[in-house]
Amino acid sequence: VIFLALNNGDLLARRPTLTALMTTNLAKGEIFSRYLPQSDSGIAVTKSLVDGVERIYAYRRVAGLPMVAAAGVSSHHVFAPWWAYAYRSVGILALICLALIVLSVLLYKQIRQLITAESELQSAQNELEIIAQTDSLTHLANRRRFDVAVQQEWGRASRNRSTLAIILLDIDWFKQYNDHYGHVRGDDCLVEVASLIGAAVQRAGDLAARYGGEEFVILLPETDFAGALSVAEKVRQSIVDARIAHSASPLGNVTVSLGVVAITAPKQDAYTAALK
Repeated sequence: VIFLALNNGDLLARRPTLTALMTTNLAKGEIFSRYLPQSDSGIAVTKSLVDGVERIYAYRRVAGLPMVAAAGVSSHHVFAPWWAYAYRSVGILALICLALIVLSVLLYKQIRQLITAESELQSAQNELEIIAQTDSLTHLANRRRFDVAVQQEWGRASRNRSTLAIILLDIDWFKQYNDHYGHVRGDDCLVEVASLIGAAVQRAGDLAARYGGEEFVILLPETDFAGALSVAEKVRQSIVDARIAHSASPLGNVTVSLGVVAITAPKQDAYTAALK
C-alpha cells in the first residue's frame, strides 16, 4: 500500500483505494505518534488504522511540503516465504528425527537379539563342554576330563610340593553280571555304583570319573595315603551296604576292588626333566 497524508494525519490519497475506510485521519497511528516525532524518515512495523492490516512501512516527510509519504508491505506477505521455508525445514527435521528413532529402535532390537544369541551360544558351548567332559551313562566325569584334571593337579602339586592321591577301582565279576542279568541291567548297576562313588567324593577339588567299562577312578588333590585310604574304604563300604544283588558272584552281592596310591609331586623342573 502507498499513502500520502498531511502532517496532521489527514489522509490525502491511498493506493489501492478502499470503498469503506475505517478512518481518514492517521494522527493516532504509530507512524505519526511514535516514529515521526523521532525521525523524519525510517522503517516502522505497525497495524494500519485504515484497514487493520499489520505492515512494514517505509515513511518520509516530503521536503518543502507539509506532507508525509509512506509505502508498506503486509507482514504476512513478507514472512510467507520464510514461514514456508520454516515449515518445510521443520517437516524435514521431523522426518529425520522419526527415521533416527525408527533406526534406533531397529538397532536396539538387533543388539538385543545379538546379545540373546550370544548368550544362547555361550550356554550351548558350556553345555557342549559339559557333555564333552561327562560320561553319558553314569554322569560322572569321563576319561577325557580325568586326563585334563590329573595334568592340572600334578602341575599344581609340583608347584606347591603337595601330595596327590588316586583311587582306581573296578566292579568284581562284572562280566559274569552282564552274562547273567543282561547288559541293560549291567548299565543300571554301573549307574548305581557311580552314584555311590560320587556321593563319597565331597570336596570341591576331588574328581570321580568313569575310567572305562566297569573301572572308575577318584582323583584326590592334597591328600596323603591315609586320607585316600579312608575315602577308598568309605566307597567300598557304601557299595557293600547297598547290597546290589549279584548271583553270579561268590559273595552274592556287587563288590569292588580298589587300589590306592599317593605321591608327593617333585618340583616342576624335576618333573619336566623326568619327562624328557
